[in-house]
Amino acid sequence: MIEVTDKEFKGLYEEFLNGHPKKAAKLIERYLSRFELWKSGEKVPYHEHIKKLIYRNGMVFDESHEHGVFDVDIVVPDKRNDRVVYIKVYSADFGWEARGKALEALNDTSQSNYYFRSVIPFDYIMCYGISVYKKKCEIRYKKVKLRKYKMIENKRTYYRENYNV
Repeated sequence: MIEVTDKEFKGLYEEFLNGHPKKAAKLIERYLSRFELWKSGEKVPYHEHIKKLIYRNGMVFDESHEHGVFDVDIVVPDKRNDRVVYIKVYSADFGWEARGKALEALNDTSQSNYYFRSVIPFDYIMCYGISVYKKKCEIRYKKVKLRKYKMIENKRTYYRENYNV
């Protein structure tokens, strides 16, 4: 497993704030192709064609279908550091094409909302709010102290929760 440092994640987040979504998209692409399938320490059962896509691309798809639109969650793990990159995107497609939709939504910063909330049960989730419908991204730490700070960039307010053990 290749170790991903805090500096790399910080650099990815700063690319968003500095208005370079294409650079951030390239970094996301690198992470998507670099990690093993993992979700809560277990491989998740999916349909056979979805399984092949997951193993090939090193990520977890969790999808639901409502009103003709797929809600796709892409989870990219870093087990060594007990954290994952969590990407949420709404798409009319699923499977392989959902990955392209996620990167496409990442490039459209005017329709993206960046929030950090405590909801999903992972040790660490770096969430970039990729969604064409401005959905929230979510993170959770286990047994940690919470410190919040606010960053304002280009007339938008970005919230991030900074945790210390």
